[in-house]
Amino acid sequence: MKTKHQYCPQQALPHYRYIPGKGPKDEKRKDIPKFKLIKLSEKNWKENEAYLYGIDLLNAGFYYEAHEVWEELWHFTGHTSTEGKFLKALIQLSAIQLKLTLQEKSPAERLLKSAHKILLDISKLEEVLQYPYYMGIPFEALLNSLNEGHAPGKLTLQSSG
Repeated sequence: MKTKHQYCPQQALPHYRYIPGKGPKDEKRKDIPKFKLIKLSEKNWKENEAYLYGIDLLNAGFYYEAHEVWEELWHFTGHTSTEGKFLKALIQLSAIQLKLTLQEKSPAERLLKSAHKILLDISKLEEVLQYPYYMGIPFEALLNSLNEGHAPGKLTLQSSG
């Protein structure tokens, strides 16, 4: 399945969305690609297939799958690095959408507060402050959205031009 615009167009989207409690979980899904992982950085995000595919998954409503792809990249990139903390916030964005899909408002609100705190901490770092985008995402707009209590279900990256 392809959507109108994908950031990782060489990878098809999964055949179905997994919703916890609504169907069997298939631990060995063959419709979600495995990536040769490279640590996410501001220099390589445009070529980082796992990162880009995670955004495609989120944008297409594959929240659980986005969480899984980003979580693997997060472990590989490192939990305490700025990039790792940013990935944790993205993982939480996908989890928020999944909780909202399941009509679990209270857990979604807790995740939103956590993601906001992570991004607020990152926003104070000089490497983030000096640019309007971080990893291709309009950082201030994302932070403001969370500050207003809204977790976006779609992310738009800066054009690669």
